Amino acid sequence: MIDLIDNKKQIIFLIAAFMSGFSVMVVELVAARAIAPFVGSSVYTWTSVIGMVLLGLSVGSYAGGYLIDKYKSVNTLSWFFLLSAFFICLIPFILKYVPYFVFIELSILNRVLLISLVLFFLPSVFLGCLYPSILKLYSKEIKHLGKQSGIISCLWSLGSISGTFLTGFYFIGAIGTSNSFFIIAGTLFLLSFLLFAFSEEWPYKKVALFLTLTTLILSVFYFIGLERENNKIIFNSESDYYKITIVQGLFWGEPSKILFLDFDSHSVERIDGEDMDAYPAIYPVFSVFKNDIKDIFTIGGGSYTIAKSFSDFYVDSKVTVSEIDPEVTAAAENFFDLGKYPIKTVIGDGRVFLQENQIKYDLIYGDAYNSFISVPWHLTTFEFNELTKAHLKENGLYVVNFISSLEGENAEFFESMLETFKKTFNNFYIFAYGRNRIIPQNIVLIGLNSDSRISHNELIKKVIKIKNGQNLYHKIVSVDSLRDTSQAQILTDDFAPVEKLMRPLINNYFNSYSKLFYYFISPDII
Repeated sequence: MIDLIDNKKQIIFLIAAFMSGFSVMVVELVAARAIAPFVGSSVYTWTSVIGMVLLGLSVGSYAGGYLIDKYKSVNTLSWFFLLSAFFICLIPFILKYVPYFVFIELSILNRVLLISLVLFFLPSVFLGCLYPSILKLYSKEIKHLGKQSGIISCLWSLGSISGTFLTGFYFIGAIGTSNSFFIIAGTLFLLSFLLFAFSEEWPYKKVALFLTLTTLILSVFYFIGLERENNKIIFNSESDYYKITIVQGLFWGEPSKILFLDFDSHSVERIDGEDMDAYPAIYPVFSVFKNDIKDIFTIGGGSYTIAKSFSDFYVDSKVTVSEIDPEVTAAAENFFDLGKYPIKTVIGDGRVFLQENQIKYDLIYGDAYNSFISVPWHLTTFEFNELTKAHLKENGLYVVNFISSLEGENAEFFESMLETFKKTFNNFYIFAYGRNRIIPQNIVLIGLNSDSRISHNELIKKVIKIKNGQNLYHKIVSVDSLRDTSQAQILTDDFAPVEKLMRPLINNYFNSYSKLFYYFISPDII
């Protein structure tokens, strides 16, 4: 009978090893996804989360090994599982209070580190306690320690692999971040209960504490279910790529709809359909450079504001949009009238699409990043600019929109973008949407696949004559008025430190940018 019990315990230890590795990877991957809606999805986010999880696992491995050597009890392992479940279950609850950390006066790097510490360190510590404890209890014979260790390590790794694929391909897109944490917490809680069942003793104090923690876990589930009502939010969902939120309210005094992807404001459209004094209204300018624009490719969809404007303004044009997230396209169809326009959507990365096709366009418009929080670096490089130029017809235009400052300490990203752009397009023009050159603003670079130049004064005269020209000509930036950028970093596929270049801008303007987000999403935070 004792042998039978021991065999069952050994099987549970093997299952525990697999599920422990599985849980670690799910928590690590979902963790970065969980905080992206608050601080963006950048290299700082991933580095902070991974580093904090690894730190917790390291501390837990040492502490778990020490404690299991001291107590040599299945009870000890049970408590490690229970505490892991408890602190993982707390993560979605604490996430609701992360916005309060956002307004602390810290650099973006320190802010993300602090959030990662509060959310993920303790869960990782107790997850780290599991491996040495399982190995200790599973390995009875020292002479076979290598074999036993190999078995546990193999199952832990297989669990980690399974957790990685299941999280990336299913959990995040199908059930969301909070439910992913709850599933892992529930699984660890079940393993804890099974191990307690094989414990030699059930002391009353431990049972009482066990039931108390169980009650707390159930309470967390309850409080997570209580969503605060916000009548500005008209759509809220989570896809494989983003947390998608659409809000309706006053923007610059006009009734508008705003699309947020994670923390970033990607699109703003007036309810009445009129153009706003924002960068998407630049679409008539391109007719100044080329009067027969027919084939248009836009990288990045969002609410499809610019693509819809192209379709309306450039009569008989064929507009193709690459959007990486089909859920974003669905949101544009349901809430931004995309279905009324003859626009073709290809689901995928814009750079990959260009690499796989030989189609040439009159106009390629890059709008995959209109926030300074998360910049897809592979769309900023010299190699990508060369790729777009190869897909332009004669006299075709490549246009890219991004956020930076034109001058001052926050202009490093602009200067690198400009210097990189000039390597491919020596015939280029600049438009900017800011009250002055110091503040962060939408900057639009226009590169022509042509040697036919337009002088600054001639460009002003031509722009004045087009639709909304009286406003648009004020956006023209004289290249001669800019400071020398020849020493700026050239962005390449091998080295594109966009986060480093954007760090001063993010540090200086993150808090004020956050207020816009929370004004619509959680107005009680401000």
